[in-house]
Amino acid sequence: MKSSFRIFLAGCLIGLSSLASAQEHRLCSQHEMQEALYQAHPELKKATEEAFDENLKLAATLRSDQKNATYTIPVVFHIIYEPGREFANVSDEQIYEAVEITNKNFAGENPWKNRVIPEFQDIIGNASIELKIASRDPFGNCTSGINRYAQSLPDGGTDEEYKTGRQWPTDRYLNIYIVPRIASGAAGYAFFPVDGNEARDGVVLLYNYLGSTERSNAVRSFTLAHEVGHYLSLAHVWGRTNNPNLPQNCSDDDGIADTPTTIGSPNCSDVYRETCESLDNVQNFMDYSYCSYMFTEGQASTMIQTLNRPVAGRSNMVSQANLESTGVLYEGEKPDFLCRVDFSVDLDENIACRGLPVNFTDISLHNIASREWSFPGGEPSTSTDANPTVVYNSEGSYDVTLTVTTTDGEVRTVEKREVVQVLDQDQLQYPLVEDFNDGGMFDPAPFGWFSVYNPDGDEFWELQQFAGVEDNLSMVLRAFFINELGRVDAFYSAPIDIPVEASDATMSFYYAHAKRFEGTEDVLRIQISDDCGASWQFLDEISEDLETAPNLVQEESYIPEEEDWVEHTVDISQYAGSTVRVRFQYTNEGGNNIYIDKLRMYSATSISEETATADIALRPNPVQSGGSVSVNYPQQLHEAKLVNILGQHTPLEIVKSSQETYTLQLPNLKSGLYYLQMVSRNGQNSSLPLLIK
Repeated sequence: MKSSFRIFLAGCLIGLSSLASAQEHRLCSQHEMQEALYQAHPELKKATEEAFDENLKLAATLRSDQKNATYTIPVVFHIIYEPGREFANVSDEQIYEAVEITNKNFAGENPWKNRVIPEFQDIIGNASIELKIASRDPFGNCTSGINRYAQSLPDGGTDEEYKTGRQWPTDRYLNIYIVPRIASGAAGYAFFPVDGNEARDGVVLLYNYLGSTERSNAVRSFTLAHEVGHYLSLAHVWGRTNNPNLPQNCSDDDGIADTPTTIGSPNCSDVYRETCESLDNVQNFMDYSYCSYMFTEGQASTMIQTLNRPVAGRSNMVSQANLESTGVLYEGEKPDFLCRVDFSVDLDENIACRGLPVNFTDISLHNIASREWSFPGGEPSTSTDANPTVVYNSEGSYDVTLTVTTTDGEVRTVEKREVVQVLDQDQLQYPLVEDFNDGGMFDPAPFGWFSVYNPDGDEFWELQQFAGVEDNLSMVLRAFFINELGRVDAFYSAPIDIPVEASDATMSFYYAHAKRFEGTEDVLRIQISDDCGASWQFLDEISEDLETAPNLVQEESYIPEEEDWVEHTVDISQYAGSTVRVRFQYTNEGGNNIYIDKLRMYSATSISEETATADIALRPNPVQSGGSVSVNYPQQLHEAKLVNILGQHTPLEIVKSSQETYTLQLPNLKSGLYYLQMVSRNGQNSSLPLLIK
């Protein structure tokens, strides 16, 4: 103990490379982070020293009523995990268990405290501090107090990025971030209160150092208490560095009278160790021994004093008004009242497909003893599961009802009307020819052919009648009137069955676009789903070539000219034999209007060397451009022409070679799918697909 203690490093607990070899520490990066902070804000170093000394001085003069009071800290957990590595997405049970363990540690009730050597039994501290998971968010809404985020973590990121945009007010909640990895190799870290602010304050902890089960264990279960100790102004027992077991640590200290001066213990091999001419408190939570069972009375007083001071909003956090507003005035480890009755459905825009599973989740809060679901029209039609899966085999709109019962018998029900919209899978047929000229195609599901995604409630994809390929009809997103960058708008189709024989299925469409500002790059993404929209796969992306107007920058709302339209083709052959939906997703980065027209899905695989319909036969098929085809046509053939997917006609020369056989000479045409349209002398029309190679 040294009264002149000056601490300017926030503490962190470094992880072990293995439990079997506890001496193999990895270095902590907190020192570098703290020094970088002081370089950017030199005033914080002095403020840290002054606040720390003042807190230590006042801790020695705590009144008995302050020592005997119970201090409740509202807590919110932020669980961050990487997609594909969900093991870091710890369970609610793990979180509640960790809170229970930590509360016992603060109360001097660690179940292993009888292992504390006799020399320190009399000074095991009771801080009377308890963590309670919040049941009200900053806006007063019901919450589980547990937020989950799937986040891809690029190399080179900083640990502080875990906090960005996720902090709840730090003068009202202790924010705890459970993360998949920490760049420094640390198991956790926390800043001291004087350093805390909205950007930094809180605890960061590895997922496998939380609680004593799942991927953590009992030896690591004290880690959260260690980090909250830093959050409440406790230093490591050896003083102001992050590195234990160094001889120079005898020249430093944590500033607390009843924690002996020590160099710190890297393991628990000797609990009677003497390193600075006195017996070390090896079994202290603020050491690195990993046989940590106690805080001292002096440490308890220091943490209590921190909660009685306004520094970093700590005293406001434990105030009666804040405890009420954050919803932590309940008995036990979990809320004991029903706060919300609700459920969610795992569907995009509530749209489902026949025969595919629909997942429901009970998100009611709290104290739920049982639940009863009703799914009229679904299989099963009822369930008592928390997260049931239901299948709907007929198109239509379906209601869902959830009734929950609490442990004390309270019953409450929520019903959602038409919450599941099952699409008619016979709406769009393959091959698909869509010219966007039917005003009813965007009627609400399940009746419309296409649906619109417009989360911002501003401009949206819609049909228009002033520009298009040939017919002045097309889809448009008036991005000229969208002022916020990064907006995403989309439209997507009803299900389309692609036959299994369509092994070279292709999708094509025309688009037109212009920039509004120089130097911007908007993006059109084409996606496909084979699970009715539950997930979407990448097909293609147009960005650099998205501008088609000759004058790329348009200062007025853009309307394309005939020559502006560009055709784009996408291979969808891997989805042969699947029922798919397609989605066009536009990201606005300052662009002008974008148009889509002439959407086609087609294939040549269903066209054999001889294509026939009724008593009409066509060969060869496919055929080389500029070649000829032979048509077996039982009536007198009067007219023949080729029609491409844009509706453009090319008349063909007819040469009669026998009584019912005609030879048709083809001009040199662009390869692709065409339709041979024939008219007999008596006016009968026939049409066959023809693939030109």
